[in-house]
Parts: sequence; C-alpha cells; structure tokens
Amino acid sequence: MKLHEKIKQRRKELGLSVEELANIIGKNRATVYRYESNQIKKIPITILKPIANALKVTPNYLLGGVKMNKRLKKARLNANLTLLNVAEKLNLSEATIQRYESGNIKNIKYETLLVLAELYNVSPTYLLGWEDSRQIGYTENMKYRMEATEYQELANRTVNFEVDNLLNGALGLCSEAGEVADLIKKHKFQGHKLDNEKLLSELGDICWHVALLISQIDVDFGKILINNIEKLKNCYPKEFDSDRSVNRNERY
Repeated sequence: MKLHEKIKQRRKELGLSVEELANIIGKNRATVYRYESNQIKKIPITILKPIANALKVTPNYLLGGVKMNKRLKKARLNANLTLLNVAEKLNLSEATIQRYESGNIKNIKYETLLVLAELYNVSPTYLLGWEDSRQIGYTENMKYRMEATEYQELANRTVNFEVDNLLNGALGLCSEAGEVADLIKKHKFQGHKLDNEKLLSELGDICWHVALLISQIDVDFGKILINNIEKLKNCYPKEFDSDRSVNRNERY
C-alpha cells in the first residue's frame, strides 16, 4: 500500500473527515485531498510528521515500513564513522546512537536527522526511507536546499485565509518587485552600496507571494518550475540565442 493510500485508509479507520484532518495539521481541505489522491507525490518531511501524529502512527509506517535504524547503521558504516565519532558530533552518548541503530529509539528529532544526514553524506529522505538512492553529496550547502512544494507548504502556514489571497498575492508581488527595483536603482544611480541582505530578504518576499498565487489556483510550486523549464527548452533548445529571441514563437 502506498503512502497516499495509507493516509486515506488510516483517516477513515479513525473516523476523521478530510476537513477534520486538515484542521489538525493546519492545512486546507483541498491539500489533504491532494495528499490522498497522490497529486502531491512527495509530502515534505515537516508535514509528514504532523500527519502521522494526527493519524496516531509513525512517519516510518506511512513511508512503507522501511527500517530507519538499519539505514542509520548502514550509512554510518559507509561513512567510516564509529559510534563514538557520531556521538561526539551530536553531543550524545554512544548508547543513544546505538539505540537509534537498534530501533529502540524510533522517533528521532528532525534536527538530529539533518545532522546525521550531513555526517553520513546522504539525504534525510534516504534515512527516512523516502527514497532508495543515498544521494551522495549531501554537504553543508544542502542545508539551504528545499523542495519547491515543501517551501509552498511552509509558506502557506503564514497565510491569512480571511482575505482575498488572489488579489493579495498579485498586489504583494508587484510591491515586493518594486522594493527590489528600488534597491537596484539606488545602487546604480544614487551611489548606494548594494545591500545584499536586504535584496535577499525582498527576493524571499517575492517567493512568498508567488507561492501564495500558485496556491490560489491549486497547483504545486514544483509544477510551475517544471513548466517554465520546458518553456525555456522550447525557446532555446541549447542556450540563449538572440536570433531565436527576436523571431520567437509567440506561443512561448
């Protein structure tokens, strides 16, 4: 049985409606329907845990019963680390790390899982059983990587659902784009030093409003990105070409 099927089956076993589950995990009803119909195929780890709690099961059960303890031990050995090495990095005892690997401690904090993934050079989703690929190359920089859909879900936690968010998103997007333009204008024409931190903050706000707009049409952020890449491939199959830009098909 797949993840979306388990969520639906367990919800029904507990006598919960879609709306009740949505309220418990802080999502809207449409999102839960999309989880259960497999329209959202990769539920972010940060969302999976609240779902598991609401359904009174473990995330590991929902993910298919992959024994995380075995993956933890295998990943540690592949990384040529001892129990003591790992314990010192996490400021824990060797006995605690051993209990992780024996399965005696089943609920490992997500923050701890991130550190373990970095130590073992794998992805957190591999350790959880989300995927079979170890994704070698999990480095310091990967702390700052995030699935587009996961960002959308987390951003939606701060949405005010009592207002017209289609209009809110559109106006907010224009406003934040104006803030970016103003920073660049002052840097280029008024002698200001470019404030990178402020620029990053404003770009983040643009992302938030884009995510808000996308959610209003009930589409995954990731789908928008994929569609855009496909559009770019059609416009420029190899690389940017000024001739293709001038004579581009208006369809794109």
